[in-house]
Amino acid sequence: MIPLSPTTIGAVARDVLKEATSSKMMLALLLTIGLFLLALTLSLDLDVVDGALAGSRIFGRAAGTAIVPVDVFLRPAFQALAWVTFYVGLLFGIVATADIAPRLLQPGRVEHLLALPIRRVELVIGTYLGVCAICAIATVFAVGGVSLVLFAKAKMVTVAPAAGAAMAFVAFAAIYGVMMAVGVLFRSAALSAGAGLLTYIMGVAVSEKNVMLMWTTNKPLRTVLEVVSAPIPNLRALADVGAGAAAGEAVALQAVLPMVGGAAAFAACGVLLAAAIVQSRDY
Repeated sequence: MIPLSPTTIGAVARDVLKEATSSKMMLALLLTIGLFLLALTLSLDLDVVDGALAGSRIFGRAAGTAIVPVDVFLRPAFQALAWVTFYVGLLFGIVATADIAPRLLQPGRVEHLLALPIRRVELVIGTYLGVCAICAIATVFAVGGVSLVLFAKAKMVTVAPAAGAAMAFVAFAAIYGVMMAVGVLFRSAALSAGAGLLTYIMGVAVSEKNVMLMWTTNKPLRTVLEVVSAPIPNLRALADVGAGAAAGEAVALQAVLPMVGGAAAFAACGVLLAAAIVQSRDY
């Protein structure tokens, strides 16, 4: 068996990144993040004395007068930011990247790519990693921007905003595995986005699996629900981990690692399925 070439996979990923820079959706995403950072910079006014918050104003209104540590005061804001980054960021990421895999396999383009010294599985893995890199860059841009704003306003260095972003990245990596498999199967951006949204909804709903199972006493139906929901990553649990860490709560690695590992395995299954589909097609 010929081993995969990291160089070739990296080259495909770079091409995906290069093409994404001209995408209107990606430009809209970065513009939205930039406008949010600008609004945060202009609206947030913190009066910090020796690491304690003496007063603050948000959008021109007083938000606090008691002298408290600035990191304690900002914990609710970090928690809200983690939830927004997770849920809204995932939705925007699903829509922005839905057409990448189908566009890769457009007639004429896929034949050209396969005429190069690129194996099909390398093409699939490189495309997946390129999309994940796009997500990582947008995440770093958002989190880095927030961190710079906080440093400028409060002289505060914190990794709290990164907690929700990291969990959002894990969740997106899992969701895009499904999107890629559907995208290469049907070569449809709409179906790829639909698969991503369905996985998103099911990933949030799976946290209430026990409640759903209580609605029926039909054993075959309960078995089907348990089997179908078992591999789906628990997105709500991932979001809660990020929000809790952003609010200063201790992270229990023994609880988080299985969730992250399950999401990674789910993503790997999607990528392997996409590779098998591309390998079986006669382009």
